[in-house]
Amino acid sequence: MKGETKNIIIKELKELFRDPKIIVPMIIIPLVIFPLMGSIMSGMMEETTKISAVKVCVIDNDRGNYSSDLVAYIQSHNISPVNLTAMGISDILKAYDYAKEHKIQTIMVIPENFSANISAQIIGTVELYAVFDGFGTLFSNEYSIVSGVVTEYISYLSYVIINSTGTINATFAQNPVNVTEYSINQGKIVAYPPYILVTLLYSQTFSVPFAFMMLVMLSIQMASTSVAAEKEAKTLETLLSLPVKRISIVIGKMVGTIIISAIGALVFTLSFSFYMGCIPSYININPEEVGFSIEPIGYIFLIVCLFLALIILLSLAMILASFAEDVRGAQALIGILQLPVVVGYILSIFIVGTITSPAVISALLAVPFFTPLILPQILILRQYSLVITAVVILIIETIIAFYAAAKLYGSEKLLTLRLRFGKRKRALTQ
Repeated sequence: MKGETKNIIIKELKELFRDPKIIVPMIIIPLVIFPLMGSIMSGMMEETTKISAVKVCVIDNDRGNYSSDLVAYIQSHNISPVNLTAMGISDILKAYDYAKEHKIQTIMVIPENFSANISAQIIGTVELYAVFDGFGTLFSNEYSIVSGVVTEYISYLSYVIINSTGTINATFAQNPVNVTEYSINQGKIVAYPPYILVTLLYSQTFSVPFAFMMLVMLSIQMASTSVAAEKEAKTLETLLSLPVKRISIVIGKMVGTIIISAIGALVFTLSFSFYMGCIPSYININPEEVGFSIEPIGYIFLIVCLFLALIILLSLAMILASFAEDVRGAQALIGILQLPVVVGYILSIFIVGTITSPAVISALLAVPFFTPLILPQILILRQYSLVITAVVILIIETIIAFYAAAKLYGSEKLLTLRLRFGKRKRALTQ
């Protein structure tokens, strides 16, 4: 009995490993996709750690000994202070405009009486502002570097005070300076540190990419299965022989698939959102308060891009399914489409905050696998010029993909297309 079981197991393994429809999506594609994804992620994270020259805008309203010491200490740690006070800039929003123009991501404000307060053993205050300016600023290390050096200065100052002579206020000596953190986004000053805004941004853009991923996974699965099932059951010939336009068949299958898949994706997303909503959150911020909301025009762009990307992927799914001999083969082939969607969802978590080039973002937006996944973050950042470019490219891609699907289904070759794998070479037979 043990020998019979062993032989059956060996037979099954041989049959499975000989079937390219299983090997390709299960082994070959992951071997290509995931190393590629790792290389992309590695490159993106390296970009965030490459700080050629850290600068900080300084508004010194104190102009005393301790404020000068703080600026000198920062400068000694390879940070270049830009003295806005000497330029006549004391308003924080004007400083924000200057910082945006010169790609500086941190503003430090030293208030009046900073030096006098410390001399009187009264805790001083330093204000740090993180400047949000679109791509690359969400994960930038520049603000963290400046904040870290300011914290080091406070420790250094505490050490100097503790080792000085005279009467010392113990509470003051332990923490002579408080740092108040703010963020500025689209001209709005908010009393939250930047990491809170980054968390809020991702919480705002989580639902749409997740829902689209589920919609695409269900849609291409159903569309390919529908075509392959009809080929396997020999009912496709009957459907094609009916006195209807072939393009109507393509549209009918797509619309039916989208409706059913949308219902399934909506139910799944709402259920998952309810589950996530049951988890307590420490962030209770109105997104509009900090400028992290999508405008009405943004929702129009979002709907259009979602629709175009879905049509492209469904067209590709129907084309791939036409080469399958049966449902099993179709399900294996569409893994070529499903895996990039999952990879795109994973990359969308990091991609906007780490890539600084608008050209790269535009290229990614033009790829239907990525467009709906990273689009919500682009719309929140109000980068409409990139979105318009992506819409134009997606329209062209939709026309090409839909035309290819309609052309294929308008030909009798659809009934005989097969994708076969030989021992030495792959042949496409008709």
